[in-house]
Amino acid sequence: MLDHLDTIGREINDASPARLQELYAALDLELLYNAQDRMLDVSIRSGRGSKRVREGT
Repeated sequence: MLDHLDTIGREINDASPARLQELYAALDLELLYNAQDRMLDVSIRSGRGSKRVREGT
């Protein structure tokens, strides 16, 4: 399973912006970047609600 995740990670890293946009849309993923605070707000919506992850750099 870890080998499979490594392959997925490499494919995502090498994906074009258009392909990533398709992936994000399929996952219903929203990324909002606040440049002033250097904060990325990531939301993944599912049928049961919204899950959020925040991390600053």
